[in-house]
Amino acid sequence: MNSLVSIIIPSYNRVDLIRETLDSIKQQTYTNWECLVVDDGSTDNTEELIQSYIKEDKRFKFFKRPVSKPKGANACRNFGFENSNGTYVLFIDSDDVITACCLKNRMDLFQTNKDLDFVIASTALLYKGDFSLKVLNRDPLFPSTKAYYLSFLKYELPWTSTLSVLWQREVVNSNPFDEQLLRFQDIDFHLSVLKNEYVFERLSVIDNYYRVVPNKIHNKSHILSVLDNLLLFFDKHISEILSKKENKQAFRNFIYYFLENYIFPNYHSFRREIKNLLSRIYKSGLYSQKQLFLIKAQEFLVKTKFHKMKYIGMYRLNKVIKKTLKNS
Repeated sequence: MNSLVSIIIPSYNRVDLIRETLDSIKQQTYTNWECLVVDDGSTDNTEELIQSYIKEDKRFKFFKRPVSKPKGANACRNFGFENSNGTYVLFIDSDDVITACCLKNRMDLFQTNKDLDFVIASTALLYKGDFSLKVLNRDPLFPSTKAYYLSFLKYELPWTSTLSVLWQREVVNSNPFDEQLLRFQDIDFHLSVLKNEYVFERLSVIDNYYRVVPNKIHNKSHILSVLDNLLLFFDKHISEILSKKENKQAFRNFIYYFLENYIFPNYHSFRREIKNLLSRIYKSGLYSQKQLFLIKAQEFLVKTKFHKMKYIGMYRLNKVIKKTLKNS
């Protein structure tokens, strides 16, 4: 008999999108699955919609996140996992879509190789109703758990979301999601898994689609959440990162991305949070004295707004600093 696959979906106010997700699950050619939707306190008609699916197909199940658990997708994922029965586990977000052969393709590999811990498939974008043919995955030249670990550590994401991977249950059981993180959830989970030696297969076919919402606005609350959770993420992982030179080199790329895209562009709007975050980075031992000098120089240029002045040499100097940091 085919093994049971548990599909776990955290959801919050996605009644307009989750129907397409559930329909894609319902159409699976591999039929021995259960789908657990865990609601995170929705105020729309999510529950009514899920109940209509349950009425037609008992493989669908609906849960509400217990009040004893913190709000967030990770708490919903953990609660869904605790209430699941599958030998294999797939985490999907409530706006993503899988192809009809998704589970079958992956389970064929598990059934062929009983030693497998997880299977990675190719993911493409779903944007404004269009299903892309371009693979989003960024595989290292020589794939291994260590190589994938370093890719996540560089913020060069080898896969974009949890829906790319089907897990053997024990892997998830040994690596629960961190319920304190509201951002960097997928990266944190994958780092926890990939620092271990697991057996995996890479499936080249596109069998899942990651939805991108058009014109998504990154407002102040979003930026503040990124900054706050970046600090939590940094504090959680920095000790292990500092233990190996290759980890340090990789993580500098990660931090550089957020320096350039979140920290320095929002320096004057969130000065207290950013100064606290930069202080932690400066004191961590992640950077050499030369690298620290360059980052602090860039901070000075941002702080004084000299980095925007194109005709006194500061703009060029800022570009040189950024290039040096990126390649160091």
